[in-house]
Amino acid sequence: MADLAGTVFSGAHRVFGVFFVDQLEIATNMAKKPKNAKKSSVEAAEDTVAQQVNEATNTSPPASTATSPSKIRKEHFKERTSAMDSHESSDFAHNQYRGWFNLFAITITVFTLFAQFNNIMNKGSLVNLKSIREMFVSRYDLFPAWLLLVGSSFVCPTLCMIVAKRILPHSLVKWLQISLQLLLIGGGTSVAIVARWPLVPTIFYLSEVLIISMKIHSYYWVNRELQQGVEKGEPEITQRSLIQWPQNVSFYNYVDFLLVPTLVYEPEYPRTERIRPTYVAEKFASFAGLWTVLHVVVSNYITPVLEVLPTISLFQAFCDLAIPLLMSGVLIFYIVFDVCCNGFAELTCFADREFYQDWWNSTTFDEYARKWNRPVHLWLLRHIYNEGISSYKLNKNAATYITFLFSSIIHEYFMSVSLRMARPWLFILQMSQLPLIQISRMLKLKDTRAGNIVFWVQMLIGLPLLTILYCREYYASISE
Repeated sequence: MADLAGTVFSGAHRVFGVFFVDQLEIATNMAKKPKNAKKSSVEAAEDTVAQQVNEATNTSPPASTATSPSKIRKEHFKERTSAMDSHESSDFAHNQYRGWFNLFAITITVFTLFAQFNNIMNKGSLVNLKSIREMFVSRYDLFPAWLLLVGSSFVCPTLCMIVAKRILPHSLVKWLQISLQLLLIGGGTSVAIVARWPLVPTIFYLSEVLIISMKIHSYYWVNRELQQGVEKGEPEITQRSLIQWPQNVSFYNYVDFLLVPTLVYEPEYPRTERIRPTYVAEKFASFAGLWTVLHVVVSNYITPVLEVLPTISLFQAFCDLAIPLLMSGVLIFYIVFDVCCNGFAELTCFADREFYQDWWNSTTFDEYARKWNRPVHLWLLRHIYNEGISSYKLNKNAATYITFLFSSIIHEYFMSVSLRMARPWLFILQMSQLPLIQISRMLKLKDTRAGNIVFWVQMLIGLPLLTILYCREYYASISE
């Protein structure tokens, strides 16, 4: 368990902590556009949120009403490639910086080979097979628990069919849907606590609980919106898709939604013409290689420090963890958002591959939040902020702060259940981002080299501090 425990704090903060960074985008998105540039409906909705933040912090006049959810959804999905997709067919593979990417790949390969050679010389084995076996193979109850979670979610399309066939009224079925979501989250939490899996399997299972909960929420409420649009004859609903409600409400359509790497439901998505076997093989090989590199970094440079955290000084722990944690965070990002998401997209012929943008060039945290994780950002924008305004008649202030509170609660839930202890460190870190963003604006760091340097320094400091705060107590508790 301990061998990959360090990935929790880079992974949970940077990957499974995507709720936090994307809600910051909703709360603080201030990206500027040329005056005459034509904005997409998604960008228009994001601008209304930015205006709302200004209303909360300044005395500017109220912004116009938010874009309707149907208009926001209209341009969510189109055929795009990932910014760092290294396949020969991508633009990135032929740009002027591809040599740097190749150098980085060679460097981490040589680094891994040398580390494995040292493992053979010092420990007599290539990798710690015991830790890998403890993560997944030795826990035979993890896969059945995951199957039960996925199987339970099929109640959602059943409820949509009940509404479509008018067996029960929506006023009753919506409470069954809400109960289903609460049951999945509550039941999944109970399973993770009772099963007492090692840290990495617990993170995997809880992330699946959150992903499936988000998907069934989107599936039900988008179908409800489609139903209302069809019944009212709204052109932007009836003419947008070849598949009309209620023909889209089926188990086949729901399974397709479960498999595609997106969290916002649509009756149909842009698709590629075929599956490229070489592309899938490349992503599979990349996953195996990068996971090996991550395992080496964690087991050789992070876990040994974490295990002695209660006995060493804060400064020493920070110095030992800063670079390995940053490296593991970047590796986790690439594994999840480029390798895994693109692999699933290829297998499902899902053509919209913009799972992230160039967040590494960020000069402010609101820019980082906007570019870090597009799927979760769109879900939060669509189903928390705009749904709060359109369905629950909240004003923009209330919708923004509820979105912020939602993200904070989800973050604390994830960390508390994973570590089986409740501490406020991550919540405090989240709440501190808003004043930091305001400070960066006052200093006019946006779109400057200094802003990007400040951004990376904050990342370099924040990850090890967050890890130390949680791990000192966690490792002290498991060593007793």
